Amino acid sequence: MSQLKKEYKVKLKTFRYIGILILLATAAYVISSYDASDPDVQSRVLSYGVLAAFLGVFMLYFGNKSRKIEIYDDKIEYHTSKLQFSSTYEELSLISVFKQEGKSSEILMLSKKDGSNMTISNAFFDKDMLISAFKDLVQISEKHDIEIEDELNWLEK
Repeated sequence: MSQLKKEYKVKLKTFRYIGILILLATAAYVISSYDASDPDVQSRVLSYGVLAAFLGVFMLYFGNKSRKIEIYDDKIEYHTSKLQFSSTYEELSLISVFKQEGKSSEILMLSKKDGSNMTISNAFFDKDMLISAFKDLVQISEKHDIEIEDELNWLEK
């Protein structure tokens, strides 16, 4: 049985807050327009209110999704809403960090010996969290035959 050593987890909190804001604004809009005497206005307000409420609920749902990197004593896993990547350390051949060409994204890439790989961007994870995960993986790589590429000098940070 694998023992969890470290877990790095993020939620998209901004989307959750936007969803709450949309729902509150929608409720205020519908309540303030409810006493309009014109049935066409009431129908329009209700229609827009329902559409905005769906958008708010969607943003809440999306904001509650999490992403996590789990480092075990014998494997690493990356989850979004479901398991996206899993590898034992014996299956890994390369752990690298680099900056995506033409973009500001910094990437942590895990490559398996079979040629498959997983890239994890700082678009979702805080850069410091990715640096910490990379350093943990470098320590593990010393016990296994895993090549390390550090183009961003994260080991010096």
